[in-house]
Amino acid sequence: MAEPPPGKCWTCGKETTKRCSKCAEGMNQEDVTTPTYYCGKDCQTADFKAHKAKCRQATARKQLYRGGDFLQDLFYFFREEAFDIDIVDVKSQHGKLHTYEPAWNNEVTFPYFKFPGHLVTNQEDKFALLTMLCCNEPAAYMHKIVKKVFEDGIDTGYYGHDTFYLPLKTGETYVLDLAGAQYGQYRSVVPYRFYKETYCDHAPEFRPFGTAAGQRHILDAALKGQCKLFGADELQKGDPRVKLMLDYLSRLINLTIEDWEVTKATSLAVLFNKRQELYHAESKHVKEGILSNISAWMGWWQGGEGPSFRQTTKTHADASKHTTERTTTEIINHTSPEVFFEKCLSIASQKEHKKLQAEETALAKK
Repeated sequence: MAEPPPGKCWTCGKETTKRCSKCAEGMNQEDVTTPTYYCGKDCQTADFKAHKAKCRQATARKQLYRGGDFLQDLFYFFREEAFDIDIVDVKSQHGKLHTYEPAWNNEVTFPYFKFPGHLVTNQEDKFALLTMLCCNEPAAYMHKIVKKVFEDGIDTGYYGHDTFYLPLKTGETYVLDLAGAQYGQYRSVVPYRFYKETYCDHAPEFRPFGTAAGQRHILDAALKGQCKLFGADELQKGDPRVKLMLDYLSRLINLTIEDWEVTKATSLAVLFNKRQELYHAESKHVKEGILSNISAWMGWWQGGEGPSFRQTTKTHADASKHTTERTTTEIINHTSPEVFFEKCLSIASQKEHKKLQAEETALAKK
């Protein structure tokens, strides 16, 4: 491991490379690492009372920003793999992206499209496209994962753009905004006061954590054929399987994380307080597993084995004999993410077993 850059001892001003080990990777409110240097034990002990609160705050911010970036990466992952907008061209004019879609085609058999990453030239534009028209999805479908990362959170809404309000035990408050890139706000975590003053002109609506996820019970009803969500007016807006897939993908992410927690005998929240090299290595491993399962699921569905839907139109007459037609959509031929995940684990286990067998055979021949 490389020697850390030198700094001045907080107590005596002497140049040193020694730092407080607890907050050596701690951060300030701007997501910048701010270690506290001490030349020796005596200087550190002398400053202990004054440093204690600062140390706790810096460590809490480190976990906060790491957790936020991790969650944002996950959201970008499943948006890129399950992109539901057919964009054929993108033009940048006067600092804004203009997207172009073809005429609506009712014959589309698969409700997702290849993400048009080749149409943008930089990461910021890519993130803006990934979050396009996704004001509510993070709060609606990722609340369980957010709960794993952050113990406390409150749903908030700004003009229909849902975020999470995160109060730290140190007294500081932040906003978790996973889909802000569509508005030019690319950071996953932003201090609350700065966010409110910069991006909002009115106070947000505060709601209990999980409120935005309430639409999942509607999806459960949809799977039972009680499809109020997928009425005729909803079908005109797009393919109802898109909403179903978002729910399925979020459950698949949860299952992958839970499996990692069991395998490692730890919790996801613990990951964000590890030393930098361990954090990067283990978080990369978790994200690769999630991306692999998402890609497998999308390939499985695109191969014709995923859910489809059947429309039913019924005529209803009221007391005055006035008749109306009501169209509902029943989801059919669907396999739950839980069943699919077990298949993934079985396939992975079989591959690992064959790999070990091949290695043993090769050693035997030697």
